[in-house]
Amino acid sequence: WETRVVMESTGKYSSALAVWLAEEPWPLCAAIVNPEPVAKFIQSQALGNTADRLSAGVLALYGAQRRPTSLCLTKSSSCAS
Repeated sequence: WETRVVMESTGKYSSALAVWLAEEPWPLCAAIVNPEPVAKFIQSQALGNTADRLSAGVLALYGAQRRPTSLCLTKSSSCAS
């Protein structure tokens, strides 16, 4: 069982969050995704323009349906691809 945090790539911010998640004691894995496929996914859901709260929900749905690859940043990480 894995809890995966799906986030769009924002350069240093998403990378820093992924490193922080990997260093914490809870079993969270980060999946950093390209914003372009997520935008196409949003269009395919016919949601129009999305606010932050709706975008978070759509990212969760994207993660559940597409299961993007998690980053394994530590040797003790239990992240699955």
